[in-house]
Amino acid sequence: MSTLIKNVMLIDGSGKKEKFFADIVIKGDRISLIDDSRKQDSSSPEFELVIDGSGLYASPGFIDTHAHSDVMVFDDPCLLPKSLQGITCEFAGQDGTAVAPLPEEHVESWRKYLSGIDGDSKHFDWHFRTLKNYREAVRQAQPAINLCIMVPHGNLRLCAMGYDPSAPSSENLSQMKELLREDLENGGFGLTTGLDYIPSIYADTAELADLCSVLPEYNGVFAIHMRSEANEIIEAIEEVMAICRSSGCRGHISHFKVSGEWNFHKFDRMMELLDEAKEEGLSISFDQYPYPFGSTTLTVVLPPWAVEGGADKMLSRLESSQLRARMKQDMQNGLPGWTGFCRNTGTGNLLISSVTSAENADVLGKSLDEIAELRQSDPYTVAMDLIYSEKGSISIITKFGKEEHVKQLIRRPEMNLCTDGLFSAHPHPRTYGSFPRFFGKYVREEGLLSWEEAVYKVSGKAAELFSLPQRGFLKEGYFADIVLLDPESINDCATLEDPQQYPRGIEYVFVNGRLTVEKGKHTGNRPGRVLTR
Repeated sequence: MSTLIKNVMLIDGSGKKEKFFADIVIKGDRISLIDDSRKQDSSSPEFELVIDGSGLYASPGFIDTHAHSDVMVFDDPCLLPKSLQGITCEFAGQDGTAVAPLPEEHVESWRKYLSGIDGDSKHFDWHFRTLKNYREAVRQAQPAINLCIMVPHGNLRLCAMGYDPSAPSSENLSQMKELLREDLENGGFGLTTGLDYIPSIYADTAELADLCSVLPEYNGVFAIHMRSEANEIIEAIEEVMAICRSSGCRGHISHFKVSGEWNFHKFDRMMELLDEAKEEGLSISFDQYPYPFGSTTLTVVLPPWAVEGGADKMLSRLESSQLRARMKQDMQNGLPGWTGFCRNTGTGNLLISSVTSAENADVLGKSLDEIAELRQSDPYTVAMDLIYSEKGSISIITKFGKEEHVKQLIRRPEMNLCTDGLFSAHPHPRTYGSFPRFFGKYVREEGLLSWEEAVYKVSGKAAELFSLPQRGFLKEGYFADIVLLDPESINDCATLEDPQQYPRGIEYVFVNGRLTVEKGKHTGNRPGRVLTR
């Protein structure tokens, strides 16, 4: 198919070249011509589709470097919340906690645990022993956008040693490294970990550095949900630096932020550490969603020992009044090396965003403190009750941050945009609106960045970081992943109160040369691919 986009303002994704008027010609899945003389004849019979780009900006398709569509891609292959905000490519397998690889003996317990993060589905077979199997299943689902699958550290640990919280033996480490190397050999992009989640939480710095020593040979990236985003955040950043220093890998901090008003004074030191890393020659970047509040599974409020062994053992412990008393004490006071979400963020700032049972539908959108008042209980008991009654499949929104920090991070050179979007009955608005909000609020309204700088942070920068071939830029010969946006109207519509609202201002989207969004509506086309390096 041949398409002409006529008279559009083109932003190439480099962050260096000023926007300019051009005609864009798409042939097949590639950009065949960028004509800044704008002499293409729109009446020519060679063009099967002609779009008048007057008043619109053409950008490379947006790249979401931290996504959680691993399960949803099977239930909704169009991935409407992503497609309709201009995302043409995303990176799954995040936080070290994903669908594959998954040993047969842990399928059911892992599925329960993962449901609070990535959701659950009956539309596919959960028995993915390898990432190769999972990638093929995603291909068969025919997604509307491109997906890149990272290697999840927690799953590697499951394969090598199950839920064992101890340090890995040399044999365990060798097995994990071999699985990682095998995927990198097949074009994988790198390794992820989530040091708030089992079993990744049991890993020490030495284990992570040893695993990451495999990455430089393949130019792979280590994406890390840090050990702390609150009281111990300085030590957590220093750990990232130590891992990169020891292994020689490139580090990428997931959803970078600091939580808790009492930790805001640490922000300047966080920025100093980023500067020191650069001066030292370490390659450390980060992604960020443009909101001062986040989202995760409610099970993270429990102390690590309480979730040891997986979802079934966690639920069994919640049946013991004695163990519940111990959990409550740890949730209130913390443990060495673990502060806990209740202390980091405050129980009044933890809002329930999804449940699976009708009996708990009344708590959606309410904080643990509000629910405790309604149920004449305390927030810690309420959290344990909800986790037990929902069998661990329950998500929360966390109000943690400061708007000024969001702005300062956006301006950092290490930053690129992400959604970290979880799918649930009452999701975080970032799932539907991160990218349009970034442009509408922070670029057009507040002028934090130029349009050229902003487009680089949603496209070219991510493509460079992950060595994504022939994507992320509007160049002749590159894949035709293109967004046409209205710079005057683009913005998010999703709110905390009403989060399932599609954005405005994303007029047209092309994925691999095929039109997936037309005048803000999805066409039903599903031309996405599973990408490798």
